Amino acid sequence: MNGSIGWESTSFANLISAPSLLWSTGTMASQVVFDGGRCAAAEDFASEGYRATEASYRQTVLNAFQQVQDGIVSDYRCWTAPRSSYTRRSTMRR
Repeated sequence: MNGSIGWESTSFANLISAPSLLWSTGTMASQVVFDGGRCAAAEDFASEGYRATEASYRQTVLNAFQQVQDGIVSDYRCWTAPRSSYTRRSTMRR
């Protein structure tokens, strides 16, 4: 709801006068003061959404690190397995 021109503000010069300015400013101030907690609820909702997104991102990064570690371990086992069996065979022949 915005302040409107009433009988006090019939000319442009009177728009800035005290009675007109009081009604216009008073209406805008009451909208902000008496919002019924809507701003706080919207802020809480946005904050929780941010926390959920952050937790999802953190889990994605942890999964990526786990996959890289599993790949490195798998490659290490592939490279060391033939060598260890080769050394076992060579020591058994001696």
